[in-house]
Amino acid sequence: ISWEVVPKVLESMLLTLAIALIGIVISAILALVIGFLIAGNTAPSKIVKNILSSICIIIRTIPITVWVLLAVASAGFGATAAVLGLALPTMAYLSKTFANQIETCGKDIKETMVAQGTSWPVMIVRGFIPTCKASLLAVAAFRFEMSVSESTVLGLIGCGGIGYLISRYIKAYKFGELSVCLIVVLIVMYA
Repeated sequence: ISWEVVPKVLESMLLTLAIALIGIVISAILALVIGFLIAGNTAPSKIVKNILSSICIIIRTIPITVWVLLAVASAGFGATAAVLGLALPTMAYLSKTFANQIETCGKDIKETMVAQGTSWPVMIVRGFIPTCKASLLAVAAFRFEMSVSESTVLGLIGCGGIGYLISRYIKAYKFGELSVCLIVVLIVMYA
């Protein structure tokens, strides 16, 4: 094991974590809005719900690697392409999952708030978000773990981070350096 590459590997792992974190933050914000627009109990219009649900289904059916390759074609290789490629499919996944959580935990909220004459935005902000907050955060945290793993793999196709180092070390037959990368990935994913 070549321990002298530890600083370089840790820096690359931090980039991988940053890619995953930025991707999940962007995705979660968009997914929260879309989730409320497609949840059965909060959708303002059935037409909007059906259109947005269909778009999310189409996005989810395309593999994440294809989205990243499209991002690479438009933004070039690097972390920006990884964030863009991760954000869209993650947003589609979170939108569907958030909508399911909103439908589950907010059954009686709508009736109560509509009876009081509450507007739709106030009902969402003061009724649904406080009630569903814990389950939505749990889903986002789980998806963050998946995004870290995906970010590592995306580095193998040129999007930066520790995956890029792993790819370089494999091609150069530098198994001592590769071992350090794998140990760091294992520790981070375990943590």
